[in-house]
Amino acid sequence: MTKEKLSKRDQATEIIQLFREGDSDGAMRLFEKYRFRKEFIGFAIKSGINKEDARDLVQEFTIDKLYMQSDSIKDIEFARTWMYRVLRNMVN
Repeated sequence: MTKEKLSKRDQATEIIQLFREGDSDGAMRLFEKYRFRKEFIGFAIKSGINKEDARDLVQEFTIDKLYMQSDSIKDIEFARTWMYRVLRNMVN
């Protein structure tokens, strides 16, 4: 039996759902497992931020935005879109 791979959209939704349920440790494990940290650091670097600052920015993003503001997402199915919008705003 093979396990179906979740889309990035479904992965983001799963992470936000765990944050909303109060399981921040589980959410952060999935954030790492699904490689969102690396993806977001790469996004920040491509936006013109140096590597060290990009790492700091993503750390701030995970604490200040994902952890503290995950309840503000109106439609959880668009969690990944929300993540990128927030990160893009932080980069600019």
